[in-house]
Amino acid sequence: MADTLRWGILGTGQVAHDFASDLVSTSHSQLVHVASGRVENATAFAQIFKDCKAQSSPEALIAAPDVDVIYIATPNDTHAALAIQCLEAGKHILIEKPFATCAHEARAIRDTAKTQDRFCMEAMWSRFLPIAVEVRRLVDEGAIGKLVMARAELGEPRFQVGQGNETGGQAGANSAAALDLGVYCVSVLQYLTGAADDAAMPRCVSGRGTDAQMAATFEMNGVIAQVSASHVSRLGNALAIYGTHGSIEIEAPFFRSMRARLTHFEPGSAVSKRSSVSSDSGVKQLLKKSGAWPVARSIARKALGKDGQTLTKSFDGYGYRFQADEVARCIGEGLRESPIMPLRDSVGVLELLDQIGNDQQG
Repeated sequence: MADTLRWGILGTGQVAHDFASDLVSTSHSQLVHVASGRVENATAFAQIFKDCKAQSSPEALIAAPDVDVIYIATPNDTHAALAIQCLEAGKHILIEKPFATCAHEARAIRDTAKTQDRFCMEAMWSRFLPIAVEVRRLVDEGAIGKLVMARAELGEPRFQVGQGNETGGQAGANSAAALDLGVYCVSVLQYLTGAADDAAMPRCVSGRGTDAQMAATFEMNGVIAQVSASHVSRLGNALAIYGTHGSIEIEAPFFRSMRARLTHFEPGSAVSKRSSVSSDSGVKQLLKKSGAWPVARSIARKALGKDGQTLTKSFDGYGYRFQADEVARCIGEGLRESPIMPLRDSVGVLELLDQIGNDQQG
């Protein structure tokens, strides 16, 4: 294989455009082909990117001899069939999230990748963002102690309340809320909590889901993790992990964030401080009545570490180049999956979401 990876893209939607824009800015990759279910869409896409050619069909792109790796950015329900077709044609693949629509499909993709000895990875780009990498480093170093709890929520209005979508529809991994939004929450928490390194796979403790909304509690590597996703309401869209000595919150929207806040505390410190100073302390009351109170309060909070430390990891573009970098690195080193986004995790996320649907049907 040439030093420069030659990419083909299946799909011409917005995510494909954004990925291509970041891809062409890298030094290790070249976008050579694009294909869509409609030739005119592929032609219009190719005109935007230099040296990119439109293929007449997905099958033609998959068969192209000058393509090393294919990014699959088509509708969710086509991922499994196209992924297997690409792998059997000898192509490496990057599959836009969700990896598949259920765990059964995910296992079929995984098994085919192993049989064909090809690289395969889910495009869970949020795991590769600099801020996520930094947070994982801090967790591994014990910056907030032993992890005990975590939460993630993601909600963007898509369905209109009153049309039935918000309460009915498909539960579990096949639901829109789970596949579009829930996978972000579960997968990023899975990565940050180190659940991928745990011998025991995460499990669903409880959960409810419809086509438009889902909420669940999982146990990941001994951490209780709460996840919410909604297509009928805009949620806080932040992610937080809590340890015995502090917490880290990735600012909204966490899946493409550049900032996080690290807060430290000592066990029992808040209780001891409150018990040692009366709430009606004369000095405190005098300050509250003066114009100096806001400044004094801010200084005190910073001195006590209550406002925490802001972590900033900026990047240019849309944030997709980091996963493209990982694909190039892994293929260059002869790896067949990424240690940051292993196939075990992609299958595991869908197994967790499948449990929600199975629990409701049982």
